Amino acid sequence: MAKGLSRKLSFGVLVHEVSRVRRKAIDQVMKPLGITGGQWWILTYISLHDGKSQGELADELNMGKVALGGLIDRLEKTGLIQRKIDAVDRRMKRVHLSAEGRHVVEQIRQSSTDVQDAALAGITTEELEHAISALQKMEANLQAIVDG
Repeated sequence: MAKGLSRKLSFGVLVHEVSRVRRKAIDQVMKPLGITGGQWWILTYISLHDGKSQGELADELNMGKVALGGLIDRLEKTGLIQRKIDAVDRRMKRVHLSAEGRHVVEQIRQSSTDVQDAALAGITTEELEHAISALQKMEANLQAIVDG
């Protein structure tokens, strides 16, 4: 527990720190793939939400449109994603994984799984289920605050 903090505040700090160190570990295993930290997360997110507009992605990823646009530009130049004109609104472009992007996402998922397996070493199924339950409740409570 962080010195001087209540257990509740320590829990929040620990959630943040676990997330930070996890991202750092995944960034490290992505280097051989030539994928940066921001890129692996965007590619993974697009793989789960293929066909979103760049504006929708920026909102959902809590990123600025300009910052996301730069990452999308680089991913498009490397052939990992494609922008396609929306069938209904031709002014809008939708972001899709390319075939190469899908292949890279599979590599990302394997590397991420390896990191996650290492992170969960020594944690029982019961402990994991309790942690998942607590974090799901925490997420719902925080989303209620965000939604107002």
